Amino acid sequence: MDDTNNKNRGLMDKEQLDNVIQMLTSKDEENHIVALSIIEATQTKDSAVALLLGLKLGHASEESWTENAPKAFKYAKQLCGDKWRSDLNVTYKSIFTIITSTKQKPHQVKLFMEFFTEYLTEQMQTMGYNFIKEIKIITDIDEQT
Repeated sequence: MDDTNNKNRGLMDKEQLDNVIQMLTSKDEENHIVALSIIEATQTKDSAVALLLGLKLGHASEESWTENAPKAFKYAKQLCGDKWRSDLNVTYKSIFTIITSTKQKPHQVKLFMEFFTEYLTEQMQTMGYNFIKEIKIITDIDEQT
């Protein structure tokens, strides 16, 4: 494995996180267990955004998180601090605040922006602003940062 892969080990990109979230939103409890196991296995301080997005966009219960991803779940609660919500709904504003306060690395900021702009586009279209087709995130960051 080369140096780039060593630096990125455990870090999910948008496509990978989309797949995990799809598993978390499944009605199949086994999918929740697999997805939470992936989150637990890949969780580091450098993947806080992926964890919080999984919590926000997934539909696994608190019991499932506690049972299948206890360290990740505890870390999410620690990151959120007094902004923690018992309904497991982490807001984009809270994630943004956590990004800046914990000085997340560029790949995590990019991941946040990719999900947030997708959400923002959908919201604007829902309100009738159909001229907005897509908001693209174009960066010059190297994926190994």
